[in-house]
Amino acid sequence: MNTTELLLSFSSVALQALLLVVLISRGLQQNFRWFLAYLATNFLFGVGLVLIRNQPRPYFYTYWIGDAMVASLAILASFEIFQGVFQKFFSLPGFRAIFPRASVLFIFLGSVRAFEKSGPTSSENLLVSQIFSLEITAYILQFGLFFLLLVLVQFFRLPWKQYTFGIAVGFGVSAAGSLVAFMVRSEFGTKFDPIFRFVVPLTYTIGVAIWLLTFLWPVPKSLETTTPALTPEAVVTELRQYTRTVKEILKR
Repeated sequence: MNTTELLLSFSSVALQALLLVVLISRGLQQNFRWFLAYLATNFLFGVGLVLIRNQPRPYFYTYWIGDAMVASLAILASFEIFQGVFQKFFSLPGFRAIFPRASVLFIFLGSVRAFEKSGPTSSENLLVSQIFSLEITAYILQFGLFFLLLVLVQFFRLPWKQYTFGIAVGFGVSAAGSLVAFMVRSEFGTKFDPIFRFVVPLTYTIGVAIWLLTFLWPVPKSLETTTPALTPEAVVTELRQYTRTVKEILKR
């Protein structure tokens, strides 16, 4: 690690520690179990990597094992946010399965692509390629969830002061920068490693800062995470209003 990478690592670890304290002190661990597990795992591996940064082999295995666990937990945390926002839609046939099916599809496609790109290589390199693919899948799902909520907030004029939305924004910002860095590295190889090693921890640190501000910001009782942001009835009403508006415009 160079000085910049080390500074980013320390900043990320410190912010995550503070965020974990805030979450637990506010008793929110029951509302965001997977998100808390994601943060705690990332924090523990972050501390471990800093401590063994000068030991190449242990660092290598710790890094990729941690990445596999964190990417898996990130997908579960994203599904947790999806459930929190769209809980009342789960009564609609097949709606509950949208996110899990999309996750399985992306994981499968990413795995196939990683296998094809790795070609005849060692089992170690193949495993790294699969973990790399899993990370990209997690970032795609995170950014997709953020984009979906962004559209819904604008379309239905929903308030942003909700913990679920704050988590989605942090995921979206972190995923956007990291996804670009991962894609560039995947396509052009290790010559872009210096950018990769800087952008990924930087965007994640920004994401953690957003989460910290989200949970430090006072949220009105009416906007607590226990209340789903949307209902099927509200969606139908809004769609009917927009449909009438469009028809009136077309008749002119």
